[in-house]
Amino acid sequence: MDFVMEGTDNYQNDDVQFLTDEIALLRSTNIRTGQKWSDGTFMNDRYIHHLRVYQKINNEWKITDHMISQAQEKK
Repeated sequence: MDFVMEGTDNYQNDDVQFLTDEIALLRSTNIRTGQKWSDGTFMNDRYIHHLRVYQKINNEWKITDHMISQAQEKK
């Protein structure tokens, strides 16, 4: 749906924490601007928090888990 794809991602506040040599956590915030509702009106900016777990597999970092959390105003 086109209205879902509208908008711009603005990632901020990347914070990496290594739990071991092969496991890392990445916390980040995305401020999504310019996204639209299905009726074409613009949403307020959304603050979306990501927590990703990376694991080093075959000498490459891979995302093994990804949690997304956001609070969104009702229209």
